[in-house]
Amino acid sequence: MAASDDKSYLTTIAIVFAVSITLIAISLRFLARKLHKIPLGADDYFMVVGATFYISYQLYGSAITAIKISILLFYRRIFSTGQLRKWINVVGVFVLAWLLADNLVFAFQCTPVRKAWEIEIPGHCINPLRTIQVVQAFNVVLDAVILALPVSGVLRLQMSTSRKISVMAMFLLGGL
Repeated sequence: MAASDDKSYLTTIAIVFAVSITLIAISLRFLARKLHKIPLGADDYFMVVGATFYISYQLYGSAITAIKISILLFYRRIFSTGQLRKWINVVGVFVLAWLLADNLVFAFQCTPVRKAWEIEIPGHCINPLRTIQVVQAFNVVLDAVILALPVSGVLRLQMSTSRKISVMAMFLLGGL
């Protein structure tokens, strides 16, 4: 491959961009809390944990889980109704179950387990692409459920329909 064909710098640019956006978003979150004299909550700390682990592929599941738990804790803080809190807790259990399943699947993807890093030894491994597709399909479903959770709470708010739509749009924007 010619030196001019090397596009690895594009990966570096993408990583720097993603990490920068993450750091800016978290910094703005903390600044807003400080300016409004709102104490940091568990959701804030889980967001930092998620951002910290996000930098390592091996810890991807933990990072995604920390971010999802952060969002659920945020929902618990702003929605005080009993029924919605129960659903938030149920979804939280599914998020933790997803993390456990993700870790178990990837830890035991090969028989014997050490074949995952010593490919020359006899044994077999499950199809990694298919495994990732299945695990991430559940991840996407959880994301959709988490995005849908606040809808019932917003619909019960005493405000105009246009404001309710605006508030729901802000929650959906967070899904990006």
